[in-house]
Amino acid sequence: MTSSCQLLTPRATSSSLDESIPSLTPWRIKLGNKKSSSAESGAFESVVELQQQATWRNKKQAPQQPPNFRREMFGLPGHALNDYQMQLMMLEQQNKKRLMMARQEQDSTGPPAPPPPAAAMMAQQARAQAQGSQMRPPMSHNMMVQNQMAQPQQMQQQMQQQQQQFPGMAQIDFSSYDDFDALIDEDTTMTDAQPSLEFQNSLVEETGFTTTFDLPGLKTLVPKFTVSKQRVARLQFTNVLFSHTIVAKYQPAAYLKAKLKNNSKLTLLRGPASLTLDGSFMGQTKIPRCSSGEVFTLSLGVDSAIRVMYPKPDVRRSTSGVFSKEDSSVYVRAVTVHNTRVTAKKPISLLVLDQIPVSEDDRLRVELLSPRGLTVEGPRQATGAPGRETAEDKDWGKAMASLKKSGQVSWEVSLNAGKAVKLGLEYSVSMPSGDVAKEC
Repeated sequence: MTSSCQLLTPRATSSSLDESIPSLTPWRIKLGNKKSSSAESGAFESVVELQQQATWRNKKQAPQQPPNFRREMFGLPGHALNDYQMQLMMLEQQNKKRLMMARQEQDSTGPPAPPPPAAAMMAQQARAQAQGSQMRPPMSHNMMVQNQMAQPQQMQQQMQQQQQQFPGMAQIDFSSYDDFDALIDEDTTMTDAQPSLEFQNSLVEETGFTTTFDLPGLKTLVPKFTVSKQRVARLQFTNVLFSHTIVAKYQPAAYLKAKLKNNSKLTLLRGPASLTLDGSFMGQTKIPRCSSGEVFTLSLGVDSAIRVMYPKPDVRRSTSGVFSKEDSSVYVRAVTVHNTRVTAKKPISLLVLDQIPVSEDDRLRVELLSPRGLTVEGPRQATGAPGRETAEDKDWGKAMASLKKSGQVSWEVSLNAGKAVKLGLEYSVSMPSGDVAKEC
């Protein structure tokens, strides 16, 4: 006997679906007072960088939260069980009050005993049915099937009789829980997904700010605690583009996102959506409003298969000039990205962001040294080096760098499977001797 088994290991962190990709805040510096205490931090690290790094460290050190229940992830309210237990408690209290009132009336006026409680009546009827079944001859298969089909109707009639006998009894619609035992066990066990059935598409009409979905056939909306859902269309997205964004200056992580185009004639309304990756449920995200033919982006969390290393910057200081001396400091930064997906057939697309400070003073000069040849809003330049000293990263891929007016340096990287790349950033900060750089 042989069997096949598949092990699916999604490489994205579901806990980060609700996190937005960091965006660089412009880093502006100016000349500060001499002998200032912030001489080192002005051009070395920005205040926002220190705050983002502290937030990232605290997030990593914090204990992991237990996974959300399946009903919470898919929109089913977690209060269904609590509401059910609360109604049972109220029903029990009302029954106790009626029994006490009946006993008091019996002691004072001596009326006949009140009808037995619902549980006692059902037990008494069950015993009577059991005794009657022993006296009756065995039934045929058809009769047994008919009795089994009639049992739900008999139970419903018994419940109606009990409600008439107890007019103040709280009514509980057990059918509203859609197999309450399955609702209780849904957090621990999940049955195999049934194959989807064919369905008839609904008619869609857009008028002004209103979108009307005309569902085919008749629908019965049963009052219940769970969320009612109705499929209105099945859409297939082709040519989905996946890319990564890395802002290692703030967080050494690669955020995965998907770019999709709405090729249907429907307008996708803004709302929550459940995401699965490699067949495994990741969590919930929000879909923006997207008209027909437009493109929208979904965040898929942190991709743990992409390793990012961003060490502290190195500083080299020097003093030049004869008559007017000038202090100069060279800051060297580097981000190393490693694609650990060895078996992938296609390279991954990465957008790596970093920045240099922007001077707000003419006597404070900031010059970009590496990547070489970059000018503000100028053409892109090829850059990048193998991430490891061994020969295995020789054919790592390619990278193009560009510089924006705000001091942002961008690398558009195509990284092959199993390879690592090192992206260097080097800039100099020069100022009159004795002055210091201070963040604005």
